[in-house]
Amino acid sequence: FPLVVIDGVPTFSGDFGNGSVANNVLGDINPADIESVEVLKDAAAAAIYGSRAAAGVLLITTKKGKQGQTKVSYDTWLGFTNPFNLVDVMNGRQFETVKNEALVNAGTPPNGTTIGFYPYLDNDGNPVDTRWYDLVYRRGSSQNHNLSVSGANDKTTYYFSAGYTKQEGMLKNNDFSRLNATMNLDHKVNKTITVGGKFQYANSDNRGVNSGSIPGGAFASSGMARLAFALAPNVPVYLNNGNYNINTVSNIIGGGGNRTAVTFTNPRLLLDLNDFTSVTERTIANVYANLNIVDGLTFRTTYGIDHLNTVNKAFQNALHGDGVANGGNAFNSISTLNRWNWTNVVNYMKSFGNHNLSALVGSEQQYTAAEGWGANRQGVTDPFYDEFQGGFNTIVPFANSLGENYLTSFFGRVNYDYNKKYLLSINARRDGYSAFSPDNKWGNFWGASAGWVLSQEDFFTKAGLDKVFSNLKVRGSYGVVGNNQGINDFAFWSFFSSGLYGAAPTLAYSQAGNRNLQWETSKKTDIGLEMGFLNGRINFEATYYNNDIDNLILDEPQAPSKGIPGNTILQNVGSMNNRGFEFTLGASIIRNSNFSWNSNFNITTLKNEVTSLAAGGADIQIATSGLERPSMIRVGESIGSFYAVRTGGVNPANGQRIFFYRDGTAVQYNHAAPAASRWTLVA
Repeated sequence: FPLVVIDGVPTFSGDFGNGSVANNVLGDINPADIESVEVLKDAAAAAIYGSRAAAGVLLITTKKGKQGQTKVSYDTWLGFTNPFNLVDVMNGRQFETVKNEALVNAGTPPNGTTIGFYPYLDNDGNPVDTRWYDLVYRRGSSQNHNLSVSGANDKTTYYFSAGYTKQEGMLKNNDFSRLNATMNLDHKVNKTITVGGKFQYANSDNRGVNSGSIPGGAFASSGMARLAFALAPNVPVYLNNGNYNINTVSNIIGGGGNRTAVTFTNPRLLLDLNDFTSVTERTIANVYANLNIVDGLTFRTTYGIDHLNTVNKAFQNALHGDGVANGGNAFNSISTLNRWNWTNVVNYMKSFGNHNLSALVGSEQQYTAAEGWGANRQGVTDPFYDEFQGGFNTIVPFANSLGENYLTSFFGRVNYDYNKKYLLSINARRDGYSAFSPDNKWGNFWGASAGWVLSQEDFFTKAGLDKVFSNLKVRGSYGVVGNNQGINDFAFWSFFSSGLYGAAPTLAYSQAGNRNLQWETSKKTDIGLEMGFLNGRINFEATYYNNDIDNLILDEPQAPSKGIPGNTILQNVGSMNNRGFEFTLGASIIRNSNFSWNSNFNITTLKNEVTSLAAGGADIQIATSGLERPSMIRVGESIGSFYAVRTGGVNPANGQRIFFYRDGTAVQYNHAAPAASRWTLVA
């Protein structure tokens, strides 16, 4: 995830490689409050942000007030969401016909008593034909509203806004709403001192359903995406007496008139009785003071905070579906993330004729604390209860965590240009991160870039090229950036954690640390060409990038016999390379005071290759769940490649699937045959 910097202050992003909710920072910003968004393509410019810039940097500048009368602005939009390209399914009568034909072909024809598929008749004697798509999916509506007030005078600039968003998903019970508030204020105290602050608040309420689609097990078979097309259409949602159509013994939907079992759960009951919510509150704010020491020399100090609080709740009823096994489940968990960031920068800018020079030096301190706590209450004592605070027999702790980390940085940068034609930038940064051992805490990173604006040269005009190009620039950059993403707060420590063995308190080995763990580094090279046409109405960029990543940090699998928790140790396991091209085309199609129309197109290519691995270059298998390890890291392949068996499609002679051995031998598989003879050669 890239580092997101809002008005110069780094936020919770780019440093939670585990997919934390912290990465949703972009969803907590009201788009109407954004003045500009810039992606740092220059490797040297990204390097100034140090260890957090390995995956790139996204610079967001929010709106400010402008000189003149107070401006009040309101905008809104309305949209709709529909399920698209749903797979056609059979109706009840077609389903019964095909299923009964299958029984005949399998040698167990329907007999009307214990075997067969038959319709369920409603109170009027009509056969039921249930379209489960209509029960699960819907046409959702979305709306958004934004109101802002802004203005400025000689001393004060202000911008206030409020926003509201409400969205309905294409699945029933899937709803999202968000409230935003923003305040930007800058005040010039005198000729020397300027102070200001920015405040952003967001409250998001996300309500959903179990939308899984993977077969097998009660949880997966209760996923709405699968139930919508997998349920039998000849069984009803409700029985003729008005009760839910469920089988309380087998925890599946009632078979209706079917003599042969139909599986899966009844989605109507799950939609009515189960509940999944996630409510997030986020505050991003900073205050600053800017001091003009002498002409061209300034000092700026900025203190920013990012506070994120998330409450997750889930209730699964005890009557039907995933909650039956535990007699009902109520999950509640709270996650709190707090960060403060303090940056001090001295900046010098001076021009000497055609020579323009700027330089800065600074330091940054950043502290992050994370807490999580929660529990699963099981065995609801009365069907009336559907909240965590109700009556339950058992409580099981989960989602409990505690962590903190500290980042200390020192940095500097020098920018130079001659007559806006020749551009040069050099920067350096030293980062110290608490998650590494004392011997490896510090990393040194740097970058350099150069550019040549050919359209500013005299020969460009003399050759008449200015009639074709409004801008022509070549640029190149190289930077070395550190990476600490995805590293837990205490990566180098070995831990024991508390637990219970029955009722007895225990300590168990929970993390194998690595004191030799070092910074992962990215050596980034970018070479680009920028062209502008028709006085800037059309702009084109082409960039070649190459990123060599060394000391790649990954969980290296270990033999289970070693007794290492999780059978992995976080290690510097090797290196890999990312390279490709980026092309961007932008056009200002219509540009006037009352109406503007801009259009952009971009395309990026990426080739990823693992170039070396530790431990003799042996493959590293990546576990997904349980004992499954379908993907791997192998030298010469893309990281996370999947194991797959080559297939030759279906044998038209018998309908059996064809596979190929490593040596190219074609074989076919017949699951109905005895186990010893299921695999046979293709004739």
